[in-house]
Amino acid sequence: MMVLYSGTTCPFSQRCRLVLFEKGMDFEIRDVDLFNKPEDIAVMNPYGQVPILVERDLI
Repeated sequence: MMVLYSGTTCPFSQRCRLVLFEKGMDFEIRDVDLFNKPEDIAVMNPYGQVPILVERDLI
């Protein structure tokens, strides 16, 4: 199953959500507080930006 790390107010994250819903993909949404980002976000994306889509071990 895919995991989408997204910001609630981020327009790019909203676009990713829309595409995944339209495609009928099975995914989980994890909302990220953009002002207090967890450390694992920086590990997955060195720029610390969302959206991040993780499928199994692929980022």
